[in-house]
Amino acid sequence: MTTIKGHGKPQGFQPLSEGLHILQISDIQAIPRVNPTQVTMKMLDKDGRGFDKYPQSYDLTKDGGYAAFYFLVKNGLGVDLGEGDEFDLADLEGAFVEVEIVHKESNNPDRPFANIKATVGPAEGFEGDDAPAAPAAEDDDY
Repeated sequence: MTTIKGHGKPQGFQPLSEGLHILQISDIQAIPRVNPTQVTMKMLDKDGRGFDKYPQSYDLTKDGGYAAFYFLVKNGLGVDLGEGDEFDLADLEGAFVEVEIVHKESNNPDRPFANIKATVGPAEGFEGDDAPAAPAAEDDDY
């Protein structure tokens, strides 16, 4: 028998509120590393809240998963992935994006799921933050 010792009800966790938020992308994982079929990443606000314990996951083998990833890259970085185009996931690391958050019901009415409804566009950084935004991807076309 495997037992787990409880620590009581977790305190302080709050999902992101509904509406527009600026999030920074980090900890990108591609599975497998070559020709990935799944991409996961953390997306956090300036207070470190967001999608960290449950990172955003994009299943690139499914139309909905690929579409969500495509619009993250297109609207968040301005890169239009045409048929056969390649994209370096490292270009997403540290990028700031503005997203629209919506809540969906869960089994616990006091704890809704916070989901990204849409990637609105790129962001320069967190509002009121003097930290520089992530550097723009270099254009290799001369």
